[in-house]
Amino acid sequence: MTKSPPSFDYIVVGGGTAGLAVASRLSEDEAVRVLVIEAGGDHGSDPLVSTPGALVGQYGDPKYDWNFRSVPQPGRVGEARQPGLGPNHPASRGAVHIASPDIRVRPRLDPKYMSHPLDLEVLARHVQFVEKIVATKPLRSSFKMGEGGARLPPGLVGDTLEGAKEIVRRRLVSIWHVTGTCAMLPREKGGVVDRQLRVYGTRNVRVVDASVFPLQPLGNTQSVVYAVAERAADPINNCESVT
Repeated sequence: MTKSPPSFDYIVVGGGTAGLAVASRLSEDEAVRVLVIEAGGDHGSDPLVSTPGALVGQYGDPKYDWNFRSVPQPGRVGEARQPGLGPNHPASRGAVHIASPDIRVRPRLDPKYMSHPLDLEVLARHVQFVEKIVATKPLRSSFKMGEGGARLPPGLVGDTLEGAKEIVRRRLVSIWHVTGTCAMLPREKGGVVDRQLRVYGTRNVRVVDASVFPLQPLGNTQSVVYAVAERAADPINNCESVT
């Protein structure tokens, strides 16, 4: 006799911060069956997974990292150690789109850095301020200024607004807290999910993670993801509005 395939009330795709928080809340009801689908094998005894501080050891390793890369951004050069700064609320908005009907082909990621002129203006003025800081004692002694030191990009100094803007154009990098790719916004404004976190055009497909943020939050995104997941669990279970 052939067994019937198991049935589930909810299927959670992705066992990350939000996925496991939502699955845990939904599973509090013993009558509810929840399936969590996660890529990869069991890394429970792997020190690079169980030790929070070892996260950097996973970067670029296909065993842990999907290694998604954005499309090339204009004006970028190589990497180096240097003072860094970042806007809390960038105005530029990027785009993520499928590149092929083949699920094995990675999506096209375009952050569109500085596509909004305000970002360039704000960052450039911060660069000017950083120039003053690194030239001021005692911090000045921590940097190789003049002979023995090097500027990247070579020859550029951020003591003028235009010089600072050129540094930003050529030295901008991500700080890896990418959000908003499935933003909770009206559909006509580029939104992907509604107030119930349902994907527009579907009845029971929801997104619960950092991609639904309509704005970049301050600081690390993980704590906000936990908050969204906790807030979303009850409405998902009761088909209510999240907001």
